[in-house]
Amino acid sequence: MEYEIWCRRLRQYRESRELTQEELALAVGLSRAHYCNIENGHTIINYKHLYNLAKVLRLKLEDLISFPMLRRKREKKKKTRST
Repeated sequence: MEYEIWCRRLRQYRESRELTQEELALAVGLSRAHYCNIENGHTIINYKHLYNLAKVLRLKLEDLISFPMLRRKREKKKKTRST
């Protein structure tokens, strides 16, 4: 579930930079088909390509890989511990 959310967010980042799948794939060092499989959640990306994606999309690696749902869970745990 969380990986699917990440994949949708990856597409949104790509589209916000007005890049096609092919343009982004070539910039990262992947074939368009391989990138398409990553964006559709059929293939898990490796660290090298993840790092390159963050660079091309002009994002911090942490921002690219963080899952919104996990972040919310961590914040709830911190609040629970502090009270």
